[in-house]
Amino acid sequence: MRFTAVFSRCITTTSGPGRGSSRIRRLATELPLECLVLETDAPDIPPSWLPRGRNSPAQLAAIGRILAELRQHPLELIAAQTRANTLAALPGLADYLSGTAGAARTGN
Repeated sequence: MRFTAVFSRCITTTSGPGRGSSRIRRLATELPLECLVLETDAPDIPPSWLPRGRNSPAQLAAIGRILAELRQHPLELIAAQTRANTLAALPGLADYLSGTAGAARTGN
């Protein structure tokens, strides 16, 4: 399975020195783009532009722009690849986003 092979490669690549945001920024430039997804699962750890705010999915566009700058890639490439990566990691998400998830469960 392709995703499993890529995921395994991503996990083994993440070891190394560094702490906090500097390590995250280094990994963002070094990991293969196929290994990256954009997410905000830590609402109590806001990005630097929200020092007193809460992290939320509303920040994904800004996170994507920073990733594009760090990797020196067009934002459109980052958006397309991280979306594809997310859908590979969460196979049911595509149906949910297209509105067909409920129809599949109910037989409609």
